[in-house]
Amino acid sequence: MGTKQSGLVAQIRDRERAVMIPKVLHYCWFGATPKSELVEFCIQSWKVHCPEYEIVEWNEKTFDLAQSDFATAAFQRRKFAFVSDVVRAHVLSKHGGIYLDSDVEVKASLDRFLTHAAFTGFQQRGIPFTAVWGSEKGHSLAEKVLRYYQDADPEAEIGIPNTGLVTEILVSEFGVDISDDQLQHCAHGLVVYPSNIFCINLPENIATHHFAGSWLELATPTHYSHIVLASFYLDALRKMERKGIRFSHENLNLEQDVSFGSDLDRILWHLSQIVGVAKRRLAILTRTRKVRQSS
Repeated sequence: MGTKQSGLVAQIRDRERAVMIPKVLHYCWFGATPKSELVEFCIQSWKVHCPEYEIVEWNEKTFDLAQSDFATAAFQRRKFAFVSDVVRAHVLSKHGGIYLDSDVEVKASLDRFLTHAAFTGFQQRGIPFTAVWGSEKGHSLAEKVLRYYQDADPEAEIGIPNTGLVTEILVSEFGVDISDDQLQHCAHGLVVYPSNIFCINLPENIATHHFAGSWLELATPTHYSHIVLASFYLDALRKMERKGIRFSHENLNLEQDVSFGSDLDRILWHLSQIVGVAKRRLAILTRTRKVRQSS
């Protein structure tokens, strides 16, 4: 199992090590369609916070699709998100750098992560992801993912998100504990960060994944990022219950003049309020215990 550590960003112990990951940001844009305002906004955020990094766009002109039958089949079906699943592993294996999904907003410099052999993060508890994935050239995680796609059956697997594949590799080969959304130092120099670092917009957030959802077959009225955030809050509530923290709607000030765009927005707001109340109660209990212990 990976080694879990408290504190933010592994306490940056790796600062004493030599830089292993080159200052290159890779992203994919296949299909030659205009970029959305969201994508343009995200790319601009990379330039603002990582001004010294080279930004490389991989597309049908810059990447030789003939290198991968899977990528070729996905491209022919215009399933470009699944082309990127192969391309990100390939470019990290061959070149190293940091891969970013085009809908990832960067909010701070990524320099602190360059001393890892490789890094990624959780989307939520139970689901690691590769929307933000850094790697030195030739790291075994990129090579294992790439090797999988060399033998994968496009007919059977195009259309299926690769989170299951990535999870299986991270657990079996690197010792990641997917049941705990915490910082983990794992085998082969891989570091996995909690979901608030590279995915969910909660402190301390280095990058936010906005989930444009290009892999989804059908449009959904519920933005996927809301689902992920709701899952985060529910998981936080379960942890607090296991610590003996009890709460109810009576703890909430539901008379506030708050407007909601949807029922889901209302639920998310209520969940955030409950978590806030539970955290304050936990802080009070902690202080009370310390006072008792010192008396």
